[in-house]
Amino acid sequence: MLSRSCGLKNREIAEQLGISIKAVEKQISKALYGLKEHLVRKDLFPLLILAVICSQ
Repeated sequence: MLSRSCGLKNREIAEQLGISIKAVEKQISKALYGLKEHLVRKDLFPLLILAVICSQ
């Protein structure tokens, strides 16, 4: 949430939460993977790809 919604950088998140930058990176990767898997199970992953392409 801090990364995507608030636009904070990994370093800023790490400082705010008192954790390492690597921990922030790992948690973001884990969250994105979980989101992707959920969308794949719901057959919504193509919509995510379309949204990413359209936002560029």
